[in-house]
Amino acid sequence: MRIILLALLLVNFSLFGQEDITELVHTSKNGSPIINGYAVKHSEEKGLCIFIHDSQTIAGNAFDEDFIYLGRLDSKPITRTQEYISGKSFDDSYSVFIKDDEKPNLQVLTYDFENQVVSETELAINVSKKDILMSFDHKGLFYLLCIDKIKDELSIYNVDKYYEVSEKRFDLEKFDFFDAGDKARSLTNLLHFYKDEITKIYAKSIQEEFPISLPESTNKIKLYQDGSKIYITLDVSNNRTQLVQLDFLSDEVSINNYVQASGNKEHKIQASNSFIFEQYLLQIVAYKKDFSIAVKELSNKEKIASYTWDGSDAIAFTNTGTLKLKPSKNKRKEVSGKKFNSGLRKKPLGIYAYRKFENLQISFGFWDKAITLEEQKTRNVLMTSMAVPFGASGVLFAFVVSPKGSVRSYGLHHNGTTTRAIGVFDAEFKHLPNVGVMPTVFHKIDRYVNRHEGTLPMLLFKYEDYFIYGSFYPEQNALKLLKF
Repeated sequence: MRIILLALLLVNFSLFGQEDITELVHTSKNGSPIINGYAVKHSEEKGLCIFIHDSQTIAGNAFDEDFIYLGRLDSKPITRTQEYISGKSFDDSYSVFIKDDEKPNLQVLTYDFENQVVSETELAINVSKKDILMSFDHKGLFYLLCIDKIKDELSIYNVDKYYEVSEKRFDLEKFDFFDAGDKARSLTNLLHFYKDEITKIYAKSIQEEFPISLPESTNKIKLYQDGSKIYITLDVSNNRTQLVQLDFLSDEVSINNYVQASGNKEHKIQASNSFIFEQYLLQIVAYKKDFSIAVKELSNKEKIASYTWDGSDAIAFTNTGTLKLKPSKNKRKEVSGKKFNSGLRKKPLGIYAYRKFENLQISFGFWDKAITLEEQKTRNVLMTSMAVPFGASGVLFAFVVSPKGSVRSYGLHHNGTTTRAIGVFDAEFKHLPNVGVMPTVFHKIDRYVNRHEGTLPMLLFKYEDYFIYGSFYPEQNALKLLKF
């Protein structure tokens, strides 16, 4: 076990080199600092645009495919009522979608570098009575998933390059969903109640490059987008995972329940959660004296693999042991199986999986959310200011706005205090006890961040065949781009 553990914790850091690409020193009219940043790739991979928010404007900084700087365009003054939703490239321009609390309809800012102009357009999408759940691209179109604030109805909008809008609606009123007390509720009720604690997970190709973090896996509601399909899982009730499946091209909608194994009174479920991996549902269930992991087929609910902790100090189906981790402090501590199970019952628990070459790595454990929140409060004033404007959801999720949420995942990975185990499995979910755990891109970035104190994660995205990380230097009001 110890030898395998070294594969993750003492991996040769010579593999983790990075290359400086460029640095953006941001200047503003009143000297205000950078609040946030995100990147939008050109629609034909002919470069990208780095958008920088300060308290006055959204500045678009264009680069060609070789990272040659092409110039900067500034939007008109931005107010605190405006919330960034997403960005997209149509042809040779870049679009920034904005929700304004003072206007009913979604707004879009178009950055046209050829004509050196930023224009504003109002879209035929009224979001005043809707919560925006997710945005994504599909086949050249921009999509927006919303839930009505009153009716039990989901809407999916798509926007083309001419800003023409179409909408599809899915009525879910006839279906029952269950709350923490196992009482029937509407989907609208549950999504509104948990709207700040929903994890968004994108196509599996993105997950292979940017796994979500363990803290994100502890959320009780998860949204998945893969092609034309939307999956919504609800683990609000400990007794079941509920799955909503939508296909916005075929208009198909279905609801399925995946019941947890409960047993007698002594084996009452204390906590549970789930994760969709390809065509499988992974479920973790904590009981008073043990816990189990089950893998089920999404299509027919057949259980194809399961693992149960037997109460011993070691957990047989892990390749790392059970570790309390704090990457930002480079700290780790092994805990006993009993203490691990106690944490699963009492703290937010989660599970997620991702591919590394031909094998699967499954991470499971719990998040010390209270510790993470308290530590976040003690971070400098800049961190707090970054979380307030443009709709970022609270101090915990400072530095989160980025395509596909990858920098959100990295921020929670790096700064979150978690206790976890990682198991390596083959394609049929058979445990491979003698295989080492492989690091992800997050572990590569950890080494850089820990050697550059005072910097903050701002960007993380895939470009061509490498990763680009945007490191924010507050004292210089600068964003450095690095290639990993």
